[in-house]
Amino acid sequence: MNRSGMLAAGLATAGVVALVGCTGVPDGTKAGSDDRPVTLRLATVDPPGRPASDHVEEFARQVGELSDGAIQVEILWEAHELVVPEDHPRPYLALAEMLRESAAELGLVPNFVWAELGVRSLRALEAPFLVTTDKLVAAVVTSELADEMLAGLADVDMVGLALLPETLRHPIGFERPFLVLDDFRGATLRTLSPGAVELLRVLGADGVPLNEDDFIRAVKADQVIGAESAYGQLASLPAPGTFTGNITFFPKVNVLVANASAVEDLHEGQQAILKQAAARTLAHVLATNPTDAESARELCERGGSITVTSAAAVMAIKAAAQPVAVDLERDDTTRAMIERIRALEQQVGTPPAPVVTCAPERSVQAPDTTPTGGPTDSDEFAFPEGTYRMEVSAEFLVAAGLDQGTANDHAGVWTMTFDGGWLDMHDGCHGSYAVADGRVSVRLGDDPTVCGTAAGDEFFSAAWTLQGDSMRFIDVKASEFHLVILFGGKPWTKIG
Repeated sequence: MNRSGMLAAGLATAGVVALVGCTGVPDGTKAGSDDRPVTLRLATVDPPGRPASDHVEEFARQVGELSDGAIQVEILWEAHELVVPEDHPRPYLALAEMLRESAAELGLVPNFVWAELGVRSLRALEAPFLVTTDKLVAAVVTSELADEMLAGLADVDMVGLALLPETLRHPIGFERPFLVLDDFRGATLRTLSPGAVELLRVLGADGVPLNEDDFIRAVKADQVIGAESAYGQLASLPAPGTFTGNITFFPKVNVLVANASAVEDLHEGQQAILKQAAARTLAHVLATNPTDAESARELCERGGSITVTSAAAVMAIKAAAQPVAVDLERDDTTRAMIERIRALEQQVGTPPAPVVTCAPERSVQAPDTTPTGGPTDSDEFAFPEGTYRMEVSAEFLVAAGLDQGTANDHAGVWTMTFDGGWLDMHDGCHGSYAVADGRVSVRLGDDPTVCGTAAGDEFFSAAWTLQGDSMRFIDVKASEFHLVILFGGKPWTKIG
């Protein structure tokens, strides 16, 4: 049940903004008062509130501040939807093509996309088990090596402004954790990275790129049993699962880029402002990004699960992944980059931090509820049928543990009618409910066009309390963490 919508239709017809620069401005200074305003559009696949959304917002803020407002950065959220359908399986690739075709002047695109498009200098970041700590990621993106990696973007007519770290990537298993090499054999995992597809192949697994809806359907059908993901993505995953914390494949690093022709239309001072804003944004990202361990602790607080495997098992998995590294090192540029990263690791010293582990809870109790009274097996406490409404803000959902993007998608007014075993969600979706042993189990109808990816499944089950016209679901159990918070986080008021 997702409340997010498509971008406004007007954006789809927006033309390329003319870039006008007047008198030059010395490098590192603010634009002069005689500079006419310039608007640059920055494309990202994310909606507001995702892990990298703050990064593009910070860059836009820095550009505006450094230029005294003479250069404005307009963020195009979910920009890939301007050129491909919402359910396209390769949104990042579509975004890169937008930039290459000058449909946007700036963009934030993961490293693996540019590597796929032929930027050899960025392929080293996909080397399995090479960059596996936050400290080494920070060292790479702030070293001279980063400048050389970014310079390779000239091969695809892009100007690299900064490498912005996002997360470290671990395997998560929905049916069982991935602990030994045999766990990967024959398994299908979701990934959006071509490098991860190749890594999973040599481990004996299949990696498939799936959009969010197809990912949910595939997990429900037991066609996909895991993913390569990050702790911070817990709320957006289609099922609970267990991360293997001491298997770190590689980092996800986003590349802040500008279209080369757009940069050429800017005068020297404006170009300098973009570079300085990118440098400040990188400093902001390094200072504010949660570490892998911090993200792990937050995941555990949200009811997630992290385990570890033996050192011998990790060594066996790394050994099986060697063909990928060997293939990467056949390219002279990539081999040189990998060797320099290994040297940098020796220089900065990156001992692995202790892995945070936690076991899943059987159910997650929604926040700030202290129920009194409630149902029993007696007929006196039959389920209170009627129409109930609840309004929830994104701020409340974030405070309860959801990421900003998921909170934005589910904030708003929710209405449910319970009548003789039939359920009406008041958004076109109907379903049913059953009451037994003091719990109500809610199941949605079979039509995915109105009930979404949860169609035909049990939505949630819960006990309840009733005080006057206020009903509260307690001990909520659901397949996804955000549903526990959504339906159990606040009381529902009876309106009919």
